[in-house]
Amino acid sequence: MRKYNGFIVVDKPRDMGSTDVVRKIKKIFNMKKVGHSGTLDPLATGVLVICLGKATKTIEYLQTCKKTYIARMVFGKKTDTLDIEGKVTKESDKKIKIEDIEGVLDNYIGTIKQIPPMYSALKVDGKRLYELAREGIEIERKSRTTNIYDIEILDFDYNNQSCNIKVECSAGTYIRTLIDDIGDELGSYAFMSDLRRINCSGFTINDSVDLDNDEKVKESFLDLNNFPKIMEDIIVDDDTLDFILNGMTSKLDVINNPGKYIIKNNNNIVGIGNLFTSDKGKMLKLEKHLYNHENN
Repeated sequence: MRKYNGFIVVDKPRDMGSTDVVRKIKKIFNMKKVGHSGTLDPLATGVLVICLGKATKTIEYLQTCKKTYIARMVFGKKTDTLDIEGKVTKESDKKIKIEDIEGVLDNYIGTIKQIPPMYSALKVDGKRLYELAREGIEIERKSRTTNIYDIEILDFDYNNQSCNIKVECSAGTYIRTLIDDIGDELGSYAFMSDLRRINCSGFTINDSVDLDNDEKVKESFLDLNNFPKIMEDIIVDDDTLDFILNGMTSKLDVINNPGKYIIKNNNNIVGIGNLFTSDKGKMLKLEKHLYNHENN
């Protein structure tokens, strides 16, 4: 039986949870060791990176990557969920112009603070916030730091008081909260009606596959050598490979700066390593072992 160690980049459909996608991939590949690199709400569509087998060891690195979203922003109403699926809690008759939006966007680019929405998967005291929200319980949430690298208005519909925005951001950013905050600043309120992730964990929507055909999903499998270029490579020879695979630290004569690297040997990925400086010089330690003897 073939062993699958790698990735499936799914174009997640609307109204399907991320854990449901993982469950489906487990069934298609008949595997238990499957996970994803970043949750998408059921409302959202787009890139969901599924990791199989040894690739699950890379999730902690993939989760920290930049993400890009296209979101639909509707003005004039605030909802309890901050999106189209919630109950309207406030309304405004104020008409927004595109110049109004352009005038405030710079306030949200850079390092900002966000308060996580109650309808989110964040855990507090072992319980997810959306579970509390469904019980009618609202608790105080601490603000969190996130980074917005760019916000672009893709289109604006004055008559329907809505626009599409493209947001490039760090992991942990709540687009619903961003839209709600912008609406509050404009004095018109706003909610998110649609969300599509087009870039996540080093993969794009062009890498993705729909879930409606199991065979096509299998054909879209990417092995570990397709690990995205989220960090630089360090190439090691066979002797160094033997050292680090046995848990030892190897001295390397390289010009690379200390940090995390993709370790390769003979054009095959070995794992994720940490290059650090000691009194002996630059040393390499294998952090995540991804080497597959059957394929190398």
